[in-house]
Amino acid sequence: DESSAAPPPFNIRLRDIRLRLEDDEAVVPAGLPPPPPILLNIPGLRLARDNLGVINVVQGHDGGHSGGRLDSGGGGEGDVVNGYAQQSDDHSRQRIKLETERQLEQSRLEVELLRQQLAQQKLLLAQQQANSKSLQEKLTAKTGEVNDMITERESLLQTLNYLQTELLKTGKK
Repeated sequence: DESSAAPPPFNIRLRDIRLRLEDDEAVVPAGLPPPPPILLNIPGLRLARDNLGVINVVQGHDGGHSGGRLDSGGGGEGDVVNGYAQQSDDHSRQRIKLETERQLEQSRLEVELLRQQLAQQKLLLAQQQANSKSLQEKLTAKTGEVNDMITERESLLQTLNYLQTELLKTGKK
């Protein structure tokens, strides 16, 4: 004579349940962020097994539940809506965070590019300054040579005038 034993009833109350569900198998094209995780915030949950062995799951904040009904102390659909609102807020925050991180990375790349351009311009400026200094030194040297030539010319003209004058004096005698 076999008899099946009825499972004993139980009540389990859980509070402040937070779940983060991530899709491990999502195929995301390269360059796109992965899908955001699903965030669940369940303020209270009661698991109850009846005499027949059926387990009932009931959402609620405290232990004031009976017969699978939620108490009127703030449980019910409002909690589900708030859970979705919380998930939506978390999703929005996650999206904003990802967008901010993307903008930050783009800004970092722009700064790096601008730094490279600045370094190139500084190098070009240094080369141009060195070239300008070299040309200025050459100009100074050439100006000195020209001044020396002018002085020599003046001296030669004076010598020529002197010699012409002397020639004229000797030719008259």
